[in-house]
Amino acid sequence: MTSRRLGLVVLGVAVVILGVVSLYWFTRDAAVVDEIDSNDVVAADISLLQPDVDKTGIDAESTQRRLKSLWRIASAEVKSPVPDYPDAWSTDGRVLVDVSEAAASAPTWRVGDRLGVELPQLGVRYEALIERIDEGMGHSRSARALIFHDDGTRKRFVVTVGPTRVFAYIDSFHGPYELIANRQLGWLVPSSSIMASFDFSKPDYLLPERESPPE
Repeated sequence: MTSRRLGLVVLGVAVVILGVVSLYWFTRDAAVVDEIDSNDVVAADISLLQPDVDKTGIDAESTQRRLKSLWRIASAEVKSPVPDYPDAWSTDGRVLVDVSEAAASAPTWRVGDRLGVELPQLGVRYEALIERIDEGMGHSRSARALIFHDDGTRKRFVVTVGPTRVFAYIDSFHGPYELIANRQLGWLVPSSSIMASFDFSKPDYLLPERESPPE
């Protein structure tokens, strides 16, 4: 296996591990600081996503703040360094986004809050209901949320903000998307583009070379 092939395999494994870690919420290293009882979250109960000032005590201004999108398409005049984009990933569907809102708002996230999640590639915007908050290593903070659809089905959304990086996994109704960013800019890209260069028909392991027997 060539070094380039090995590099692609390592990158792919890293991406898969990132997704698994996000979905399982750093179960070994994270402390659950707040969580909704599973019996309180009903897929068909879209009313969970409706503002209710009387029950929550959240005023209109606070509600609007919480519904602000976690990221937006980056301005063409961005001055911050643009994160590297691996050569092995397809550029199909990628969008450069400004994630400063996610980085700034992470310390204020609470269970029951709603987060705005945009996929500009598809022209859609979801409202994600936070059902769990985790504190991770290195002062990182993660929110696991549910995205509800009009027919009552739901999808998962995970966003993690650390001291230097922001990651997200969006299990959208149009396929999964992932965000890889620093605390200012990042790439929002379909998971299919990340895996586009992999040939799954070939083995992804190395076999030790056999020495020729002495003559």
